[in-house]
Amino acid sequence: MSRQRLLIGTLVVSLLANAFFIGFAATRMLDEPDTKRQGGILRGVSHRLTKNLDEPARLQIAGALDAVTPQYEESLQARRENYSRLRGLLAASEPDRAAIDTVLGDMTEQSSGLVLAVHEEVIEAILELPANQRAQIADEN
Repeated sequence: MSRQRLLIGTLVVSLLANAFFIGFAATRMLDEPDTKRQGGILRGVSHRLTKNLDEPARLQIAGALDAVTPQYEESLQARRENYSRLRGLLAASEPDRAAIDTVLGDMTEQSSGLVLAVHEEVIEAILELPANQRAQIADEN
């Protein structure tokens, strides 16, 4: 077999493998419920506390996070606006460090507020679970 045919064959196999994995990832993303796709902050914070719970309990807690959805959406919009402001400040011929620090402070405050709201909602939902389900949270799996 010539070297050129070997390289072409390897390229074709690589392209097929990439297509498969991209299709697999896209399918998983589209098949997951919206609560699982909701932003990284909501998913990450709640998962750290609920990963050992059974599926019905996790779904119950995910439902409780619906209360945070408006705040999450506001946070996304504020983040977009802050990044737009930050890009403008950074691109200026003479960047205003105080204004940059103010925007960064706003971004930190908004993120912290959202994480706190998620923690509060998740904790309240967990406290409503029966004791045997809450005990699962302590497992170190």
